[in-house]
Parts: sequence; structure tokens; C-alpha cells
Amino acid sequence: MRIAALAAALSVALAGAAAAQPDPDAMITRLEQSQAAAAAAAQRPGDDALTCEALQAEVTTLMTSPEMAAFNAQNAAFAAGYQDQMAGARGQMAAGMAMGMGMGLASAFIPGLGMAQSLAMRAQAAGMQRQATENQNAMIEQAGNTEAVMPTLIRAQRVVELAQTKQCAFLQDGSVPQQ
Repeated sequence: MRIAALAAALSVALAGAAAAQPDPDAMITRLEQSQAAAAAAAQRPGDDALTCEALQAEVTTLMTSPEMAAFNAQNAAFAAGYQDQMAGARGQMAAGMAMGMGMGLASAFIPGLGMAQSLAMRAQAAGMQRQATENQNAMIEQAGNTEAVMPTLIRAQRVVELAQTKQCAFLQDGSVPQQ
């Protein structure tokens, strides 16, 4: 009876996790639309007449803006969290493999242990599915952060391209703030 209840709970958890997954195609489409709109807005009348000094001032303003600072901080936090998560996952995988091997060997001698191992594997799969959903949600949140700063990024790219065309010295001497 307990095994049937546990199996039913796992099935409900797996179905709930599958239903909660966001649509990555919609996210990609939204990012592509934002990029296209930002690219169109990055082209401004009079850009070709800007001097190297004006281009340097604009790219510096763009790259040191509060939007870029927030974006960079969000990226750093996301990367640090992801690295921590990956380190934890490596430890869990090693422990899971050791437990699985031990239970596999023991199930040859203890009746019913194979069913317990199967339930444990299902629970692990449910946990992995939950983690995958959380990862996908974090990536969608990160895409939203990128979408918010897209006009600044694309305009900075446009200004740097103009400066490259004019062979502005500030590009060679490293005086442009990095993103």
C-alpha cells in the first residue's frame, strides 16, 4: 500500500513538473524580436558624422550606465550560482552512483530491495526534472535581463563599429570600458 501511494505521489510530482515548464521557443522569439528592434533603434541619423571623441564619449556613457552595471551584476550572480549548483550536482551524482551500485548488489540477496531501488531512482528522476525546470526558469529570467539591456548593448556595438570604421585610437589604447 505504501509503495503504491509513493508511486502515485511520484507520478503527480512528475506530471506537475512537466506542466510547469516554460516555453523556450517563445523566449527565443521574444529575444529575436527585441534584438531586431534594438538594432533598428541603434541606427541614428548623423552617426556617420560623429567624431572619434564623440564616439568614445558615447560608448563610455553606454558601458558605464546603471543599466549595464545592473546587468553585469546579475550576470555575475547567475554565473556564481550556476557554478555552485554544478559543484553540488557532481557530489550528488557520485553519491547516487555509489548508492545505486550498493543497492543493486544488495538486491540480489534481499527480496523486495529491487522495488525500493526502483522507487529511489524514480524519486531521483523527479528531483532531476525539478532541477531542470528550475534551470530553465533561471535561463528565462536571465534572457529577460538581457532583453532589458538589449538597446544599450546594440547601440554600444553600433558605436564601436563606427569607431572601428574610423580607426579611432581609443579602441587600440584600451580606454573603452568593457561590458
